[in-house]
Amino acid sequence: QVQSVKLTDQICAVERLDYSAFGKDNIGQLISQTPDNELEILYFQAKDINDLYSWLSAIRKTFSANKQQLKTYHPGIYRRNRWSCCHRIDTD
Repeated sequence: QVQSVKLTDQICAVERLDYSAFGKDNIGQLISQTPDNELEILYFQAKDINDLYSWLSAIRKTFSANKQQLKTYHPGIYRRNRWSCCHRIDTD
């Protein structure tokens, strides 16, 4: 297990990940902005769908006032030079 600490003022989004991204249920992604303005994604798995939605809700409450919140996000992962959800090649 990898552990990572994120400051709430760096969090831009927390969302559910598509099942097809990893082939696993109840995966979430926490998207944060690094000090050099790069986006960083931390993936996490909950024990069931209710637990996942509880985590998403609780985390969203911690950064609801952040100005750098994302308006859109990818529900897939960036793999083999493209997003698994929309097949776009860029990393944005």
